[in-house]
Amino acid sequence: PYPLCALAVSDERPVSTQSTWGRLPALHRSSASTSGNRLRSLRSPGEKTWEPWQAKLTSTWRPQPETAFSDMIVPTVDTIRNSFIIDTIQEQAMNLIVAGGTGTGKSVVVKSLLSGLDDSKILSVVINFSSATKAQALQFLLDGRISKHHANVFHPANGRSRLVVFIDDFNMPARDLFGSQPPLELLRQWIEHQFWFDLEKLAVKKVEHMQLIGAMAPPGGARSKITPRLQSKMNLLNFTFPGDKEIVKIFTTILNHKLNAENFDSSVKGQSETLSKMTLELYKKVTEKFLPTPSRCHYLFNMRHIGAVFQGMLQADKNYTDSRDSVQKLWAHECLRVFSDRLINTDDRKIFQGIVDDLLKTIGESSWDVLFPGNQVVTFTAFHGEAAEIEEDAEDEDEFSLCPYQEVLDREHLKTFISDKLDVYNMMPANIPMNLVLFEDAVNHVIDVR
Repeated sequence: PYPLCALAVSDERPVSTQSTWGRLPALHRSSASTSGNRLRSLRSPGEKTWEPWQAKLTSTWRPQPETAFSDMIVPTVDTIRNSFIIDTIQEQAMNLIVAGGTGTGKSVVVKSLLSGLDDSKILSVVINFSSATKAQALQFLLDGRISKHHANVFHPANGRSRLVVFIDDFNMPARDLFGSQPPLELLRQWIEHQFWFDLEKLAVKKVEHMQLIGAMAPPGGARSKITPRLQSKMNLLNFTFPGDKEIVKIFTTILNHKLNAENFDSSVKGQSETLSKMTLELYKKVTEKFLPTPSRCHYLFNMRHIGAVFQGMLQADKNYTDSRDSVQKLWAHECLRVFSDRLINTDDRKIFQGIVDDLLKTIGESSWDVLFPGNQVVTFTAFHGEAAEIEEDAEDEDEFSLCPYQEVLDREHLKTFISDKLDVYNMMPANIPMNLVLFEDAVNHVIDVR
């Protein structure tokens, strides 16, 4: 066996893969200096040369049409290296745990690799664990993906050569009275003995050609620490939080594609990197300033909140977002929607607004007072314009045709619009009337709903 070592590391961050063992003869240790960072390299298959991970990056990345924002993977050194390791382990039919913090891309990378497998030869299944997951339910689901081969031996269904089971939130099942996690104990039993029991016939059911890949975040909250007995049976790959340069690159690339593809004004296109840097700095300051406490236990922020800001910005319309100030207004609104909406009192919101103002001055070459004279409320919606009318021929009477995502200039018009839609809803015979008072915070929450 060969050790699967840490294959890439920069001077400013810890190694991003943990050492484990497996039959991976193509992986060895080496190093090369690239742009001041010491990067360890991968040996090109079939050649006696070393190729830096950096060499595999491409500057022509484009998302596939109709790709959901949460499924986009912008190539970086981390994603290329981790994808290679996971794919190599998958080809060897070895079991793997992918660990890392929330928002580091574990599930997206694994699902992307699984989607590229040959469906005619390999059957893949994705399972999401929760605290309510039971061993019986897991076994029932897996039994549906296998078929009898001979005697008491079962293989993947429909003649496939292998069954790849990807389990997200691997450490989520609740512990029982004895401190074990029954779904994980079922999997541990299969790894060690290659069988589980038929719950109806009470007979041994040997399952062959199955592979497990699990993804989990560090223990904490509802997530438990898995047993060393199970962990020792699986390879372990750790996804670390991306470095600052990588985060800026990821979101700059995504935003640039949107602005260039839809031919936004040049003054807007030039803001991509600036907005990415401001969002990253905002995230850092928010996580430093607003720490979770017993009364603020929900003050928890991660990479997904940075992504949510840019997911909102991708709704921009070039006819309304046509200048540096307009795109910075949109950015400020998305930051308020994602971060400030979690804050529980006026003092915290004022502190947050001050942080945004400082970033606009130091990085954005603007200020809060310039963008919002008189401290006016910043609001963007996609349902208050003239195009937001109920489709007459729609099967669902509540279906709207949305207008372009744009700034609300008349709050009274918006409040009247929402009130009218509430009246329409209450008049529908099939609906239970909602007697809501649309005060300012209620209107803001309606706007924030995606």
